[in-house]
Amino acid sequence: MTIRLPPDNILDRILTLFGKKRKIILPNTQAESSRNGANPYVTLKARKESFLKVLFKSSDNNQQK
Repeated sequence: MTIRLPPDNILDRILTLFGKKRKIILPNTQAESSRNGANPYVTLKARKESFLKVLFKSSDNNQQK
């Protein structure tokens, strides 16, 4: 099983100027493995946390997690 990470984009650069980072949300691997059987050639796409959610989140919460 392969998990593909999303590439950085301009929104990630804007957040780094504010000193914040986006979380990567992994798909549910158990549900995908049961759907595809024991196929080792499955590729899952991860996604990133919402830009606006991260932008308006307090910086204390962002650094703890």
